[in-house]
Amino acid sequence: MAYQLELVEGDITTRPVEAIVNAANTNLILGAGVAGAIKRKGGEEIQAECQRLAPIALGEVAVTGAGKMPYRYILHAATMHPGGTTTKEIVMRCTQKVIEIAENLSLKSLALPALGCGVAGLSLAEGAKVIWSSLKQLQTKSQSLQKVEFVIYGKSDYELVQDIVKKID
Repeated sequence: MAYQLELVEGDITTRPVEAIVNAANTNLILGAGVAGAIKRKGGEEIQAECQRLAPIALGEVAVTGAGKMPYRYILHAATMHPGGTTTKEIVMRCTQKVIEIAENLSLKSLALPALGCGVAGLSLAEGAKVIWSSLKQLQTKSQSLQKVEFVIYGKSDYELVQDIVKKID
């Protein structure tokens, strides 16, 4: 069974899915961007849980509860070391690992952001190509996942990614 793959513009912390993905660092410190939004909306208990699990290896994914948010889990994909940058290969590995873990948790729906883009050093265009291509490649191997959302924050960034996705599809 293949999951439905959808590009969405909006705030990942408001998506109607079972779990969301955080673009994390290996120390699982919830700082700015998606991680900061998760910490603000989910509460300090998410950071406390992260501290018990950290550090994790680059390219790996840690799973926590969602605090005050209505999700079953948050999957923290470590695309960079604190203060470091990432590569396309690491983003691809994180994307694959996120889908693998979502399947292991029997999730039906999941939302993930532009992993590795921005502060981690990849351009949105580079990262979007890697993430969308990886999600497309894994689509037919799905057992439990029915819907995967690739969530882009901001209209101009969404339009950029939409153009990239059209070329891949």
